[in-house]
Amino acid sequence: MSETKKMTDEEKIQEIDRQIARVIDLQEKRIADYNRQIAEDYRNFFHWHAGDMYKVQMIRECFENVKEMLIGATIEEITKRLDRTIRLIEDELIGRTCFGSCTDEIVNLEHRLKLDGKREIREKLKGLYMVATFNG
Repeated sequence: MSETKKMTDEEKIQEIDRQIARVIDLQEKRIADYNRQIAEDYRNFFHWHAGDMYKVQMIRECFENVKEMLIGATIEEITKRLDRTIRLIEDELIGRTCFGSCTDEIVNLEHRLKLDGKREIREKLKGLYMVATFNG
């Protein structure tokens, strides 16, 4: 039988920081790749990846904000802040219709992309929350 090593609060904070950095780095790489595609053939990019680019930008911005929000915080504060952020996203997802309220198709599409992005962000934040609350 293998023993599960209990993580210290400092190890949890370091792991959360690493995971946030990985998310941001991945999004920045995807943005750079999309920017290359835009420069090569904008119409093809728009057709296949415009929605993806929107969500990637949204995820990067959110995790940059989370990174700032957690600087200097204790593991207890991190846990509370992550929980509050997850709950705010869930409230927004539950309280909003998946259909836009505008007659402009692009505005409605943006609304749906934002909801999809929030779902992805929520899942990533839940992973960070699990690290913060891990009791091994």
